[in-house]
Amino acid sequence: MEGVEIRKILLLAGGLASLHAIFLLLPLDPGVNAILFLANLVALVGGAIHARSLPKRGLYAYVSGYVALEAIVAGVCGEPLLFFLIGLLYVGLFSRPKLLGFLGAFTFSVLFVSPYWFQTTLLLSLLYAVGVHVYERRENRFLFASFVVGFLLLFSIVFPLLYLMLQSQPQTLLVRLKESPFLEALLNSFGTATATTLIVLLFGVPLAYAMVRLEFRGKEVIDSLIDLPILIPQSVAGIALLVLLGPKTPV
Repeated sequence: MEGVEIRKILLLAGGLASLHAIFLLLPLDPGVNAILFLANLVALVGGAIHARSLPKRGLYAYVSGYVALEAIVAGVCGEPLLFFLIGLLYVGLFSRPKLLGFLGAFTFSVLFVSPYWFQTTLLLSLLYAVGVHVYERRENRFLFASFVVGFLLLFSIVFPLLYLMLQSQPQTLLVRLKESPFLEALLNSFGTATATTLIVLLFGVPLAYAMVRLEFRGKEVIDSLIDLPILIPQSVAGIALLVLLGPKTPV
């Protein structure tokens, strides 16, 4: 049986090589043609390996998925080199169907959201990882709807933060550290954090001790005033401080 399978693979590989030899007559770069041939050859060998454990329906799904992937990535999007990488991953991950979802998230992000591919891949992978477990409980419609709405809200909040965090590549971090605006902002943050900590130690701790140990008139009012900064948004407090201590103010 193994000899028969090897002969079949060799025949199919020969037919594949003949097909790519015909492609040489077309206005297609020979290097790109060679890359596509290698990807298709790996897919052919991988299909022969998967055929030992997959039913016919699974084998049809393997072939259909690979052909669709090649048509979209290499054909429609015109990214044959990227298809070589994605095709190899597809062949290797097909025996683990749940992992194909992460490959789909990566492929979609790179092809259609390329300026933000890394951030989109992270969020879509998170959606897929959690969504697999939620889908198993899809009979609970409220849970499923809550997950969808919650993820959309999470996406709208986390995506800008990820984009901001990943604007500087690791190769440029040392250059960024030497820039004066960055150093000034870092020193301002360090200075304000240090001053705030000292103020809390000098005044906040004694006040907290007095609020716990002592009973006096107006204690409830002071307690409410202490909680007030927690309730006020930081942006509002920042604007108030700028109005009080900013340029062209009496202070």
